[in-house]
Amino acid sequence: MSKQKRPPPQESVIAGHGGLIPYSEITDNDVLSGRGKRSYESKGSIKFRDEVAKLLPNYLTSKDEDKRHLAAELVAKIRSADPPGRFLKPTSDGMYKEIGDKSAWEKAMMALRRIGPAVRKELEGTEQSSLLNDGSRKRGQADIA
Repeated sequence: MSKQKRPPPQESVIAGHGGLIPYSEITDNDVLSGRGKRSYESKGSIKFRDEVAKLLPNYLTSKDEDKRHLAAELVAKIRSADPPGRFLKPTSDGMYKEIGDKSAWEKAMMALRRIGPAVRKELEGTEQSSLLNDGSRKRGQADIA
């Protein structure tokens, strides 16, 4: 019995949805794109990074197709918050606009990819450390008789 492929995530929010948004209307659930302290330290961006960290164990063991769905699930979780979270980027006039689902999925995938290798390396280091403490050999080390 073969496993059926999951259909790709369906886009429900398009870029520019909601028009221009002043900074004063940004909520604690909005994820801000862009460089700088304002974007990095926004409450919504911090919540987003926390959710990325929660998904990492699943991400690290998933196939590529499933990774895209994990990113879409992350975006859906942010969007289903109360009040709904949006993925916003600054415009040249100091306002913000919605980046849409496709760009939000890309942002989620990038966040998972960036953090994933560091966590994997840390987990592998922990596994090696626990193996060495048990008197076992390191991964890849040959048995010497």
